[in-house]
Amino acid sequence: MTKSNTAKRVAMYGIFGSLAIIMAYLERLIPMPVPIPFVKIGLANIVVVMALYAFGIRAAFAIAVLRIAIVALLFGNPFSFAYSLAGGLASFIVMVAVQRTNVFGVVGVSVFGGVTHGVAQLAIGAILVRTVGLFYYSPVMIIAGVATGVLIGYASGFALRNVKIIQKFGGV
Repeated sequence: MTKSNTAKRVAMYGIFGSLAIIMAYLERLIPMPVPIPFVKIGLANIVVVMALYAFGIRAAFAIAVLRIAIVALLFGNPFSFAYSLAGGLASFIVMVAVQRTNVFGVVGVSVFGGVTHGVAQLAIGAILVRTVGLFYYSPVMIIAGVATGVLIGYASGFALRNVKIIQKFGGV
């Protein structure tokens, strides 16, 4: 690997990390069309799913963790960090496992990630507040995870086509 390729790759990872942070910030500014407690669209996950397919597991993991940490530092608190980290890491692990099966496409991988993210957040919530009663909210989180997973998956797939064009014509 040449220094030029390494520099291009680092620059692309930086751009993707920045995009994920910007998307997370923009999501905070957009009101949810249907105000359901604890449900977000997850726009920053578009970037993570794209990175998983375009750059691989290590790069996508670094981008996901970087985004979670910086967004928590800028806009969150220790609890939001715990919820984001639990959901983000669990969904990432599941998305990698599902991607490796080669059974599901980008949308399917995203749906599994969306559902896992919500369930993991319920689990960390149940641990933090010491009640399993939060799991009564599971159907809402699963339905929201499927819906947002489909949206994020289609957006990621669409955007991924453009990243592949950049890679083909002189990119990373």
